Amino acid sequence: MAKDIRKKPATEDEGSVSRRTFIQSVVAASAATGAAAALPPGHAEAAGAVSAPASPASSAGLKVLTDEQADLLTAVVNRLVPAEGPMPAAADVGIVEYIDGALADAVHLRQPILGVLDQVRLAGRAVLRAPDALDEVLTRVQASRKEAFETLLHATYAGYYSHPDVLNAIGWVPPEEHVDPTLRFDVAALEDVIQRGPIWRA
Repeated sequence: MAKDIRKKPATEDEGSVSRRTFIQSVVAASAATGAAAALPPGHAEAAGAVSAPASPASSAGLKVLTDEQADLLTAVVNRLVPAEGPMPAAADVGIVEYIDGALADAVHLRQPILGVLDQVRLAGRAVLRAPDALDEVLTRVQASRKEAFETLLHATYAGYYSHPDVLNAIGWVPPEEHVDPTLRFDVAALEDVIQRGPIWRA
């Protein structure tokens, strides 16, 4: 349900792993292997740099979305990833523009994502100002158009967890360059094997 895809409250069981924590670990692992080099414009700044929050979406800077669709998407992504503590809301780090760019580059994404926005539009603009009501609408859309909803959700997460402000907030540190990888391995972990000596046959 729509409420389930947002970060779970701090009261969740200690042994459980929240979806946000899982996504953070995936992004950090991907970035560590060089995936961050392929980030779209606006997300490719060196991690550690602090960028200003994006301005509200405007048709003047959008390639595919209309002003109305941008407003709808702003409300939706801010329910998928709301602000909490040091973590900014999705729209505050330019996810609307990020998704608009994805729609321009990948035409096949337009139908599912714009279809979700159309369903939200049909619910009336009043839901955009009522978080609980919007959550209910998103829950229905997620149930009735699961694949389309997941497409929007994945696009939102991809943009959000590759933004330098978010990487800073979760404490991600880029891997050091030009460091001998063997220096990162604790050879003491091999001590038992070394002490055992060779055990293979010639």
